[in-house]
Amino acid sequence: MARRAEIEYLVVGHVCVDLVGEDRPGPRPYVLGGSATYAALTARNLGQRVGVLTSADFEPAIVDTLVGRDNFLVAANDLRVVRLPAAETTCFVNVYEPDGRRQQVLALAEPLRAEHVPTAWRGARVVHLAPVAREVQLDLVSSFSNALLGVTPQGWMREWPRATGGRVKLAPLRLPAELLGRLDAVVVSDEEIHLARDVVERVGARRLGVVTLGEMGARITYGGQRVELPGVPIKTVDLTGAGDVFAAAFFLRAADRTASAITAGEFANAVAALSLRGIGPSSVPTLAEVEDLLQRTREDEAR
Repeated sequence: MARRAEIEYLVVGHVCVDLVGEDRPGPRPYVLGGSATYAALTARNLGQRVGVLTSADFEPAIVDTLVGRDNFLVAANDLRVVRLPAAETTCFVNVYEPDGRRQQVLALAEPLRAEHVPTAWRGARVVHLAPVAREVQLDLVSSFSNALLGVTPQGWMREWPRATGGRVKLAPLRLPAELLGRLDAVVVSDEEIHLARDVVERVGARRLGVVTLGEMGARITYGGQRVELPGVPIKTVDLTGAGDVFAAAFFLRAADRTASAITAGEFANAVAALSLRGIGPSSVPTLAEVEDLLQRTREDEAR
């Protein structure tokens, strides 16, 4: 019997503490966030052995949410974390206004480089680059040769000039040619596509470029072809993290070379839809829940 790899799905990016609401006296509500958090829990719930390469101060909430306090010292745990120590954990303030979300960077952990990738993790089947604040350094790509390499690049499109007090503004996505030639899949939201269109189209012309459309589904470009897949109707409680959940499910299914881009998109749509049922990372579904939803959808379509 072939030995199962120590890590099958590797996520690289900062976990975050997200504060909600205006800066005011007294404590503010916060949630554990970051693309890496949602992606890692998704891959783990879908049956993968997951590694998270991140940087943060020691946060009990990170340990409890990602690993589980009971499993923190268990070597066989299906979700393991390598944490580059930092004076602070990356922290955003999120304020929701009528014209959209306003973000501010309050704290930033350390950059993540190739030298930080454990040797035993370099054979991962899927590598998901998940920057939130330009922390994922491009030399990381040289650490992997056989993995499906996917990216959710929102963190490479964020700037936070000191003169604005850390308020985030979006900038066009620009990636070097050598990275574009190595990427297998890129996923951006419909709010980001105007800043990332060139990257999505160039990667999609060769492999897989995806625009998530929220509850409306996703638009996938694959080998130069394009298809729009409808969303899965479900009662929505919170949209936070849905794009990252979609991306992790999509990358995972796309790594199966026998699966089509459409099959991967339909699977990812179902996983993301189920994640909308609750608030925060705890809403990420299990594989059994996803398979049940897909089966019910097929039965409905057959009627």
